[in-house]
Amino acid sequence: MKDGLKLNVEKAYLTKQAKASVLEEKLKAQTLATDILEKSKEMYQNQLMTMSDLLLQSANEQKARAESIMAKYEFTLASAELQLAIGQELN
Repeated sequence: MKDGLKLNVEKAYLTKQAKASVLEEKLKAQTLATDILEKSKEMYQNQLMTMSDLLLQSANEQKARAESIMAKYEFTLASAELQLAIGQELN
């Protein structure tokens, strides 16, 4: 029984670590996409980029933002599962 509990806690801990890494990467990707969108807006205003390219960059930024939100959700869920695995109550 103890080994099963230990494995469950270890699995939850490793899952949380993995989700933290994914979250960090998604936040970096969101920052990069936001920066690219800002540069694209400047290029569009200077007539160096077409509207369709600007819209594509906007879509990429929105996708990166959505992926960051999902990564935050998954990290929070993994944190809750770890708390339950070690016997703590959820707040």
